Amino acid sequence: MGARKRILLVDDNSQVLFVLQAALRRMNLPCDVETAQNGREAFQLVEALPFDLLITDIRLPGIDGITLTDLVRSRTPQMPVIWITAYGCHGLRDDAARLCVFRCIEKPVEVDAFRQIVQQAILASFPDV
Repeated sequence: MGARKRILLVDDNSQVLFVLQAALRRMNLPCDVETAQNGREAFQLVEALPFDLLITDIRLPGIDGITLTDLVRSRTPQMPVIWITAYGCHGLRDDAARLCVFRCIEKPVEVDAFRQIVQQAILASFPDV
């Protein structure tokens, strides 16, 4: 089995962060989960630490999820990215395609579906996990 993977989870709602972080931890994957509540904080973490998966809300204070994804792509172009939004994924198709987003999930997030998508993203990028 490969080294532990690092997941960055970004949402400005602390309750959403808590629930999704707990869902990830209960998956028992060899992963560490870091959290951020805005795009600027998230990008500072990306600059300081290597991550293997980014899961971000689209609407964030300061740097939004699309801009954050663009910034992350300039540093780590192959990292899978999952978007979460309460405003529908349909209007994000062009940006998602341009930025090679793995999946867009609509809120409220269904935990089992979320776990399955995260597992697919990790396995697609790291088949040895």
